[in-house]
Amino acid sequence: MTPRPALQMIAALLALQIAACERDATAPPPPATVAPVIEGPWRLESSATAGAALVFSDDERVERLRLICRRIPAEFVVQAPDVVPIGSEERFTLGFGEQLFTLVADVGSGLPFVEARAPPTPELVAALRSGAPVAANYGATDLGPHPAPPADLAEAFARDCAAEG
Repeated sequence: MTPRPALQMIAALLALQIAACERDATAPPPPATVAPVIEGPWRLESSATAGAALVFSDDERVERLRLICRRIPAEFVVQAPDVVPIGSEERFTLGFGEQLFTLVADVGSGLPFVEARAPPTPELVAALRSGAPVAANYGATDLGPHPAPPADLAEAFARDCAAEG
């Protein structure tokens, strides 16, 4: 008994499908977030699409402050995970040593933490590179001063910000 032509066709299609699946399995994955670079309490996270983040964590690796350079729209963002938004307080101050920058907190975002924004100005980018301790203030809450990010992480982050600003 010879196989029917329809069965031969189905077998051929299945073989092609299996071969295509094997090629897909060996294809390189799409570009994604680059593995973070960690130096002491600071780490640098980078994404080809989202931008970069410079993150400060305490000795227990609990995130305390996140500095972000977003690509679209180009903006500098600070997130303070331990700080609760105050409905009437929009002023968030970020400092690098004696250089202070005022950001606007998004109190209506619904986030359980404070997120503040500002344009990535050349002055802000220069302050990132300064090697000065990092501190922040929101309402009655002071964060830091924290040690300055390592120079290589600060430089990589500032380059990303400068490219966006």
